[in-house]
Amino acid sequence: AVRDGAPLAAHFVVQASATAGGVHDLVLRNDGNLDAAPPTVELPAHCRLGDALGRYRLEIADDGGLRLSPGGDALLRAATRMQIGWVRCEHALEHEWSIR
Repeated sequence: AVRDGAPLAAHFVVQASATAGGVHDLVLRNDGNLDAAPPTVELPAHCRLGDALGRYRLEIADDGGLRLSPGGDALLRAATRMQIGWVRCEHALEHEWSIR
């Protein structure tokens, strides 16, 4: 990217894979070309139960919903992915969504 003059940027995408009983496994991808600290993932209000994995932790957001927040030393390299947790939701989640 540097050689070609392309801008360096991380681009984070959450991927949700549905399993039995309304449970979704969550993976965070960095589709960009820059290593970066991973973002906090805010979950829809209809997701009420879950747990975090790896360097993420599950928190209650100010609005009462759930969010997955990375630890201070977390890093997601460009073109890699990490499992960040699972949630149980009343409705299906989008298969993928971007986080800015």
